[in-house]
Amino acid sequence: MRATLAGLAMLGALLAGCAAGESAGDDPGPDGGGAASPDARRAPASVPGSSARPTASPAPSATPTSTPTSTPTSTPTPALTPTQAPAATPAAPPAPAPTPAARVTGTVVPLYTPPGDGSWTAIVLAKRQHPSVPVVAVVNPANGPSTAPSAAYAVGIANLQAAGIKVIGYVATGYTARGTAAVQADIDRWKAFYPQIQGIFFDEQSNTTGNEAFYRQVAQYARGQGLSFTVGNPGNDTAPTYVGIFDVDLIYENGGVPSLSALGGWHSSYPREELGIIPYATGLDHAFVKSARAYVGWIYLSDDNLPNPWDSLTSYFADLLADLE
Repeated sequence: MRATLAGLAMLGALLAGCAAGESAGDDPGPDGGGAASPDARRAPASVPGSSARPTASPAPSATPTSTPTSTPTSTPTPALTPTQAPAATPAAPPAPAPTPAARVTGTVVPLYTPPGDGSWTAIVLAKRQHPSVPVVAVVNPANGPSTAPSAAYAVGIANLQAAGIKVIGYVATGYTARGTAAVQADIDRWKAFYPQIQGIFFDEQSNTTGNEAFYRQVAQYARGQGLSFTVGNPGNDTAPTYVGIFDVDLIYENGGVPSLSALGGWHSSYPREELGIIPYATGLDHAFVKSARAYVGWIYLSDDNLPNPWDSLTSYFADLLADLE
């Protein structure tokens, strides 16, 4: 495109030069009819009626067309949108308070009957019907472990444990009168005769202030022999200074159920799991059992009576376990 326009410009200039030469070569004679010069003869005849020779107008000088430079299109900056504060999220409702875990209440059974007695079968059946209730059976061959092991007791203890019953051995302390050596000797016999035994039941426990060290010593001795579960039984209420020496302290062993107020008082300052009761000569009082569970963690009721309320298993034992679930 640029070459064509330049060529046209050169042609225009050449034509203009030729026209100027012709004008200078026209020299008419004196009469106005003289012969024309050779240049005049070469010139084209004038167009009739024309006052002047047409002069070729020079071609306009072509302005080079510049290729527009592409200007990058800038992306318009978006107008800033005012930042709005996020809408307040409604406060979540408070989480409901966790439901307290159900209080576990077990039973400590003075099972002072021989293994061949029907009570050993009954306690196993009841435990299997109510496996979630902790059951501790206190076995007592002869006011203690006796002087020799018994095959019947070995089998009976194994059967109780197979049902999930914890078995502990009876040891009389004579309210400290027997002395630590005699009590520890009984513990040693339990361990030697029945290695599977799981703890010791310290009967005739003193509740007099000043004897705590005696019971702390024998309880620790039993644990040192692997007989880890210990129960103290004064046959009456205990004293606050004794709570914690044993895993469980029995605070009531008497005919009929105790009043709830007797289970409260100072006892309420201690974990219920460390306190228990074993009333006898009573029917199954469902309302009492339900209320007593708030105060003590171990409850056994017997419908047997003196002179030995523990020579049988209470007739409603399975129903008692149902109440303790």
